[in-house]
Amino acid sequence: MTEIDICNNALNLVGQGTHIESLTEQSKEADSCSRILQPCIDRCLDKYDWSFASKNEVILASNLVSGAVNPPFEFTYSLPIDFRRATELHDIGNDSGYARRVTPKKHIPYKVYNFNNNLVIATNKEAPFVLQYQSAVVEMSLLPPSFIEAVEYLMASYLIADLQKGVMAENQSIKMVQLAYQALKVCHTNDIPIGVEWIDEPKEEQNVDLIKARGYLGAGYGYKDFI
Repeated sequence: MTEIDICNNALNLVGQGTHIESLTEQSKEADSCSRILQPCIDRCLDKYDWSFASKNEVILASNLVSGAVNPPFEFTYSLPIDFRRATELHDIGNDSGYARRVTPKKHIPYKVYNFNNNLVIATNKEAPFVLQYQSAVVEMSLLPPSFIEAVEYLMASYLIADLQKGVMAENQSIKMVQLAYQALKVCHTNDIPIGVEWIDEPKEEQNVDLIKARGYLGAGYGYKDFI
């Protein structure tokens, strides 16, 4: 799926019967598509947190921003150039808690704010640490079909406003927005990561703990009697 494919699918939804060959060709359709394609992708990316937009970046001491003050946090760091919003901060090393959990629950407090017209992140965590964030730049090949469908519907709503007039066109534009959000909701439901939250202890260790808890070992029973 290319940018031109997305634009032509959106034009099909409008019902103009016109296709474009490039975003730079001299036509009203191409001009409209070139103006609204990226804003529509950005709005869809901004609606939810997405696995395909999730990135990890190691924040180093070199990211420290001098002169920034944001109580009660002690340190302020610069952010990646493609940063959209933070989701979590994590330690780099694996302690015993991390070793038992595939998805760590050890959160590090932080605050993102504007410093000298740049977004920065403040925390009491001293670098290095891992910033998990949503990227503003996602390769087209990573976008799932239902996400692309939402972009096409959203583009169609704007194209209708550009290319058509009247109450019927306005109603059609509203319908396209509704279909876009429905497609996004489906995409987000399918995108929710499903993984192992907890790594189980070996079976023998669990049995020993259970036996000890019930007091069987002190009553003349052996461990092998229970496995």
